Amino acid sequence: MDLPLEILLIIFKNYVDTNPFTSKRSTGSTKPHVFPVVFSPFQLMAVCRGWRSTVIALPELWTNITLINCNPRTESLLTMYLERSAERPLSIVMFLCYDNPDYCLQTMNLLRSHAPRWQEIDFRFMDSYSTQVQILHAADLHLPMLRKATLSFHPEIVQGAEVFLKHVLSAPALKSVTWIDGEDENGLTASNGGFFQDAISRQFPWAKLQELTLFSIVDMRALFNGLCAARNLAYLSLDWHRDQPNPTNIFSSSREVILPELVTLKIRSIPHPCVFNILRRFITPKLSDFELMGVSTPSNRLNGRWNTTDLLHFFGRSGCRLTKFSCRYTPTSDGQNDSLQLLQSVYLERLSHLTLVIPKVTQEMMDALTRSETSPKEGVLLPELAYVKLRANVPVGAALQFALSRRNGYKRLDVLDFTSNDNIEQGDREKINMLEEAGTVVKFTTSKLC
Repeated sequence: MDLPLEILLIIFKNYVDTNPFTSKRSTGSTKPHVFPVVFSPFQLMAVCRGWRSTVIALPELWTNITLINCNPRTESLLTMYLERSAERPLSIVMFLCYDNPDYCLQTMNLLRSHAPRWQEIDFRFMDSYSTQVQILHAADLHLPMLRKATLSFHPEIVQGAEVFLKHVLSAPALKSVTWIDGEDENGLTASNGGFFQDAISRQFPWAKLQELTLFSIVDMRALFNGLCAARNLAYLSLDWHRDQPNPTNIFSSSREVILPELVTLKIRSIPHPCVFNILRRFITPKLSDFELMGVSTPSNRLNGRWNTTDLLHFFGRSGCRLTKFSCRYTPTSDGQNDSLQLLQSVYLERLSHLTLVIPKVTQEMMDALTRSETSPKEGVLLPELAYVKLRANVPVGAALQFALSRRNGYKRLDVLDFTSNDNIEQGDREKINMLEEAGTVVKFTTSKLC
């Protein structure tokens, strides 16, 4: 059956519009991939003659360019993409982990000639040679369309990239920056050599940034000073690489950081003192999506312990009302009720998405979440919940009863995803069937390591 061109275009774009660094798409391979997997138009062209002619004729399918190292075929492939994409804006991913000067010179010069079309870039220079950066460094880049940049440099070539960075960070349309040092959320190693310090922070377009992601922050004061000017920031993700030393210049100032437009805040793997030095100074009235993921190490230098009082104070000062909350933590010795106290707060009463990664979810907590058949809806905890993910030792019966209690007179629970040391009994399977028939997706994992 022949599909209309409009439908084919949607299918094709969903296939090729993928950054191989951030894609969660499975390839079905049982072996690890040495390099990120690229989903390109060439795979679509191999299906049939009709698809081949259609793919070649659609410029939209050739605007996402991925370059993994430089080899004899790189220049010809890049030329093909640039020609077939016509004058459309480009999204470019470049992963270079070894240097071949001849091939890189040709490729980088060709890429540089189309710099005015760059709309999104993800450049990761992974080797200690500087051919690629020198070419960009020497260029007078004009980047009128650049709106999103992800950058990572090998430590030995950072100092040769100042001019290139200046061009990128001063691009008039730039709204989103990701700065990677150490290891990103997908486990891909990268390094900016600790270059996010005061010198680079002063170049950031703080006042116009809407999205900022930082992996491995070296100078917290530089970050703090920059955020004071980030009045339009809507998304902020801060990550500390666990192998890095403790950050320098933990805030000593009492100055507040007011982020009036911030909707999403993610704090991951940052040492405990830094987390609450951040939260004690942030005021985020529009915050609705908050993620706090701590980590534990044998030395306990980075740990996931937090104080419920600190979080409640942060929410209260900002006056925010969360709809999404994700947290990994280790309850304090007297604090099996920490999570329950937090869930009972007014700041989470509109919560629709809840993720908790903790050693154990108590029966008391599940009872509090479970709707009693005799109690009014107004008295029930978190009435808007639609998605619940509990990475903990959860009593199976209590978890299923909680989900079942929300079928009537409630917003239906769309997803219940939990782990438990318990086994699934026959009665539990019947409850799971009832939930699935009502439209709730149940994901259960048995784990003795929770």
